[in-house]
Amino acid sequence: MTDLIKIENNKEHGLVVSSRVVAEELGKEHKHVLRDIREKSLSTFGQWFIPSKYKAGNGQTYDEYLLTKDGFTMLVFNYEGYLDFKKAYINKFNEMEKQLKELYVPRSLPEALRAYADAVEEKEKQKLLAIEKQKTIDMLVHENKLYTTTEIAKEIGFKSAIALNIELGERKVQFKANGTWVLYSKYSDLGYVSIKQNV
Repeated sequence: MTDLIKIENNKEHGLVVSSRVVAEELGKEHKHVLRDIREKSLSTFGQWFIPSKYKAGNGQTYDEYLLTKDGFTMLVFNYEGYLDFKKAYINKFNEMEKQLKELYVPRSLPEALRAYADAVEEKEKQKLLAIEKQKTIDMLVHENKLYTTTEIAKEIGFKSAIALNIELGERKVQFKANGTWVLYSKYSDLGYVSIKQNV
């Protein structure tokens, strides 16, 4: 496989890769890739396999297909092996899709208004999430008051302190030593716990 991944942004169809590129990268003859697309009835997925033509170096015009990400995935996952090739192309499709979304420019006033409304909505959503997170922190942190594990578990929706401790263990926040839950070192000096002796 070459280091240069050849995916193009087609004006009509978005991100596509030519069946010729797939053939070249897999070391197959293009006619065999075309055959596979046609024999496996993949070409009936018109939105994923777009019939096209290209002009060869000899000046003649030949058939090819432009494959969308879904078309590419459907075709190459029928071939055994080629794992690095498959991963590289899928990652590149994903990366380019992300870049296109970030560079999105509305083409009409309604599109611009919708994009603006979506951005405002997302900002409000993030703001509400931050407020809720702060409320939870404020509820659990109170000056001069220590909360038991049972109280904390109840406040954040766990059925019991045992369930909370198990969850924290699975998340690698704490571990059990001699029957007692102990915080891992990176959490131990952050003031999350205090030892209270019963006299």
